Amino acid sequence: MRILYFTLLLLLLPIFAFAQTDTTTTKKKFIFSGGMMLHIGYQGGKGCGFLDEAGEEKMLHSLTYGIGGQLRFHLLEHMHIGTEGYVSTMPLNRQGKESNIRTGWGGILCGYYTTFNRLQLMAGGTLGGGAQRSLHVFNPDEQAAYFAAFQDFPQAREGATAASNPQAETPIHSSSFAKKSFFVFDPYMALEYALTQRIHLIFKLDYMIAVHQQHFLTPSGPRLYVGFMFCH
Repeated sequence: MRILYFTLLLLLLPIFAFAQTDTTTTKKKFIFSGGMMLHIGYQGGKGCGFLDEAGEEKMLHSLTYGIGGQLRFHLLEHMHIGTEGYVSTMPLNRQGKESNIRTGWGGILCGYYTTFNRLQLMAGGTLGGGAQRSLHVFNPDEQAAYFAAFQDFPQAREGATAASNPQAETPIHSSSFAKKSFFVFDPYMALEYALTQRIHLIFKLDYMIAVHQQHFLTPSGPRLYVGFMFCH
């Protein structure tokens, strides 16, 4: 996380310095634009295969963060079409060391925008797919409850491993890994500000709607993106 923030800071310094000497607006017509964005959000929900000590599925809540980018081609007067892709990690340190849920997705985007001098307001959506990978590294107290409940949670059972050494004083920690593919529709709203004629600062808010085997995929929640778009 610190590396992502440090990288963003390094990008900000020269861009803002350059922006002070450029007073042009966004009236120029561009063919395409693209760039990178960092994001942070808050996700929650059940159905991820994480169990409590009683063998019941946990309600998970945690921050999520990640990186990605998009490429857009500008059509007509107020439309763009393109592609985007992201990777987002939801750390679950309280569930066990190195436990996390990592989601990668991408697809084809289409949006509508309107321009007010240096400011652009836009709304759109992305259709595509992705995969969710859940890694649960158990605390010692979680092992017995989790594996006792295996028959009730076949998806959590997939890819799980357990081992113990009867000659050792402490058991070897168990882990569970599961992967789910999904279809995604990702509606978004964004605000884009022209720092210079060709360099724009973008803020984007989305809420990913993912479907796996006719069920809505969790955890879910809003994400806020910030990054730069380079126009050509």
